[in-house]
Amino acid sequence: MSRITNDVGEVEGSVVGTLEGWIRDPLTIIITLATLFFISAQLTLFLLMLIPVMGIAIGRISKSLKSIRKRLPKNMEKV
Repeated sequence: MSRITNDVGEVEGSVVGTLEGWIRDPLTIIITLATLFFISAQLTLFLLMLIPVMGIAIGRISKSLKSIRKRLPKNMEKV
């Protein structure tokens, strides 16, 4: 019985934590963007345009590193 109670408590904590994150995270983003616009709208717009470009670059780099990592064990077998 205590295992069931403990499991229910774990699930409840997980659900509550997820709901808190859904509310807290968007508010943090909105407040941060509003503050950035207040400080410098031009710089904020530049950064908002730069974020997708950086995401694409990071994605390509990670794909190339992944392919290198997959080939590494094959090359180590030859040694």
